[in-house]
Amino acid sequence: MKRFRGCLGVLLIFALGFLIGGFFGGVAGWVGFFHKVTRGGPGAVREVLLQRAKDDLGLDGPQQQQVRAILKETSAELEEIAAPTRPSVESALLRAEDRIRAVLKPKQQMKFDAYMKDVRRRWQQPPAPLPAT
Repeated sequence: MKRFRGCLGVLLIFALGFLIGGFFGGVAGWVGFFHKVTRGGPGAVREVLLQRAKDDLGLDGPQQQQVRAILKETSAELEEIAAPTRPSVESALLRAEDRIRAVLKPKQQMKFDAYMKDVRRRWQQPPAPLPAT
């Protein structure tokens, strides 16, 4: 009976380790995905969409080219749709930046300003072309 409980205890520890490791691995994967998309700008979003379509749907070469063209056209359409609201969105974001900046200490403000400058550069540059496959 002691041997059975010992084996059961080891099995339980292994199962919990597996579950916890899987959970943290999954979270790390999603955090990496989130950072890639949010820090990479619009071009990174299109790249992720194309990669997901390739992987999940098993697209062949011609299909990849067609999906690439569709994503490019849709990106242009979305830019056109968003243009009228962009000033209001940018104004709200600038107000939020100012409010955040007011909470920070001077040293933190310098880091925050550098971070925001980099974010603006990434999101305002023309989208990177999708990789050829």
